[in-house]
Amino acid sequence: MLYVNKADLTVKNCVWKDNYSDKNPVCLKSNTGGAGNGVIVLDGCSFTGNTCKTDWATSSNGKHGGMIGFKGEALYIVNCTADGNGFQLNNNGAFVRNDASLPLFMAYNTVVNYYTVSTKNAYGQMASIAKDTPLYMVGNIMVNKDDNTANDSKFGCVYLQAGTGTDNVKDGGYNYIGGLFQSGKNYNIAETDVLNATTASVFGSSTPEVKTAVNGALYIAPAADLRAIDTNAAAAAASAWKYSETAPTLEALGIDLTKDICGNTRPATTVSGAYDVNATSGTTSIADIAACTGNMIKSLGNARYSVTGKGTVTVADIAGHVIMTADMAKSSIADLSSYPKGIYLIAAGGKCVKVVR
Repeated sequence: MLYVNKADLTVKNCVWKDNYSDKNPVCLKSNTGGAGNGVIVLDGCSFTGNTCKTDWATSSNGKHGGMIGFKGEALYIVNCTADGNGFQLNNNGAFVRNDASLPLFMAYNTVVNYYTVSTKNAYGQMASIAKDTPLYMVGNIMVNKDDNTANDSKFGCVYLQAGTGTDNVKDGGYNYIGGLFQSGKNYNIAETDVLNATTASVFGSSTPEVKTAVNGALYIAPAADLRAIDTNAAAAAASAWKYSETAPTLEALGIDLTKDICGNTRPATTVSGAYDVNATSGTTSIADIAACTGNMIKSLGNARYSVTGKGTVTVADIAGHVIMTADMAKSSIADLSSYPKGIYLIAAGGKCVKVVR
């Protein structure tokens, strides 16, 4: 577990996998120091296989954040994929819980398979958000496979505790949530939110496949009909949100909402969740495919290729996602043997060649 004590912390492109703890939270805990002690940024991170001692997690002790529990810093969670693998906590946020009315920013996250099991006080199977919390949320997917998370139920995936005013929650919309419960019922929820979503309705399957990108990030591709977000407009609206006059900007925090979990640029109209299948690296595009010519590539067999020339060799998949770069002065071999079968582009010396793996 990572413990933060009154400090600023930025974690990017980290995979939290197969961690175990006797007590929750399993992955990240911040100090009980009150507001204003720092800012935590989780950007492009993945969570899977993390668990807690069952006797603790499902007892009355298991509460207030299964994976992440914070009490001393503002928290930004952006472009993260979290697969709970059926993890169970007694109550209040099997993935994340914030306390002490601290700011929480959630954008373009995919969170699945986290459950709270209390029959009376489940309060947010995935996210439990404390009273008076300054909250901004846009483009998140937080769903379970079971259709038992009806909206306005204590067993919903997200719990918003009663607050003193409607201005605490800024909802940028396009959140797909398996039920949202407001104890105070005084927050304005965006019309574009879908609050009775399930894994089947979002991904087209009750058991969607969790895949691994070439940069090690985990992702689940949502259904095409979730593509409705104006990327630049959503980024601009989110950038305007500040929980205080002295709060840092998204730019200052290094957060770019035009990118997805793989670091690729989202198209003009993007989808909810951490991953966009149509996002591009900006180095290779579909237009480059038609222009692929050249003869500087020689097959060595077993999906290995010799590259001749000077400068940098770049390898991308058919969608334009860069999977490999290398300095030809140091290496002249492009080894695709560990990658899935398909069509790849090898670009070097101003030329580009298509190869079939």
